[in-house]
Amino acid sequence: MSPEIPSLPHLVAFRQQVYEQFSRRAEALFEMLDALLTLPSATAPAHMMLLPGFQRRWGSVYDALAAGSIDTTGVENLVARYPLDDGESVRAIDSSTWRKDDAETSPKRGYYHHHNRHSAGKPIVAGWSYQRLAQVSFIHDSWSAPLSAQRVEPTDNVQQVAATQIRALLKRRPQHTALPIFVFDAGYDAVQLAQLLGNEPLGLLVRL
Repeated sequence: MSPEIPSLPHLVAFRQQVYEQFSRRAEALFEMLDALLTLPSATAPAHMMLLPGFQRRWGSVYDALAAGSIDTTGVENLVARYPLDDGESVRAIDSSTWRKDDAETSPKRGYYHHHNRHSAGKPIVAGWSYQRLAQVSFIHDSWSAPLSAQRVEPTDNVQQVAATQIRALLKRRPQHTALPIFVFDAGYDAVQLAQLLGNEPLGLLVRL
């Protein structure tokens, strides 16, 4: 087997550890996770039932979303133990918006900058913002290793949310590894980040 492809026992062990992070509605949530890996990014939950091998009825899908439980800390601890092949000690942090333009009653919906969507002539959309942290590499491809995702509410400070994500990752980081570098796109405040993380063993690179 090619060294780039994980062995079957390795993959089975990883999937078993993922399953153990689901404490309620575990089987339904796990099948939904498999389905999401093969569905387009913007698909209704009901479309999962059209996939070959998906054994859940529509009621169990929505029941799992409403009553299921996932240990997010456990998931983040798990994925941190599986770094990106040929990856560097470089992590990127950026936020994106799940658009909810017509959902005026959605709880804690905010207004966020968007690079190609506009409202009333301004680059702003309504929705929910999520900030993601991932390991990247210097190889010219699109692969990254997601490590953390955090909902950013309208009243949150993105720098403080980022600092919390970084500190949590540093606690999971193996000892005696290379100094991690965290890179940020434009829109983040380099001064605030330096003040919040000045005592941590890391490097910061912020696009101005």
